[in-house]
Amino acid sequence: MRVCVGDLVALAESAFDRATAEQIATVCGVGSPEGLEGVWVDLSPIETCEVGRIFARALDGRSVYTRTHARSVARRSRALAYQRGMDDEGASRLYLAGALHDIGKLRVPSMVLNKPGRLTETEFAQVKRHAMWTWEMAGSVAGLEDVRRWAGYHHERLDGSGYPFGLTAPDLDEPSRIVACADVYSALTELRSYRVTSTPEQALETMRDQAREGKLDARLVEDVAELVRTDKYEA
Repeated sequence: MRVCVGDLVALAESAFDRATAEQIATVCGVGSPEGLEGVWVDLSPIETCEVGRIFARALDGRSVYTRTHARSVARRSRALAYQRGMDDEGASRLYLAGALHDIGKLRVPSMVLNKPGRLTETEFAQVKRHAMWTWEMAGSVAGLEDVRRWAGYHHERLDGSGYPFGLTAPDLDEPSRIVACADVYSALTELRSYRVTSTPEQALETMRDQAREGKLDARLVEDVAELVRTDKYEA
């Protein structure tokens, strides 16, 4: 993956902290995070995934209710990519998209993000804005145009009922649909303050219902089911 490392490091520092920016710079092989404006690097699939891990760990540490969510979505996105026959390059970019998909939640007030119990309509509207903020933040990094799309579209639905853009099936490529399915399964099976956690079987049935309603890609829902059955989502 060819990416502007200066932009990538700047995103890490502005979203998280200097230490995270330094970790990203090290993985990208540029040493110091200083003086990287306009500098591009070619990352191997392994390095791309490591960049994703750094972002995901930093993001997961920001909420008590999503302590493993970014990492789970990243791993499931990559596993689904392999399930659909993608190569290491494509799968690693999907891993990064999964890792970054909720980075926009950093702009949601922590008192809303970590609120115990159900959110008010106003609070839920604030949370929903995170998808647009993810789109904007990922868009600050040159070279991540496809990753930005896959991450920013994770709440879009095939029937046009999603957000932030209200896209429909012709607008949503397979990688975007993969991140959406990985996100739904992970969210349903993880702890949340506002609902009972679903078992894997319950989560899959909910996803099948959404596929029948035209919201999720039915083929990918069955791919999720196969990965759950064989316990291969971390492959």
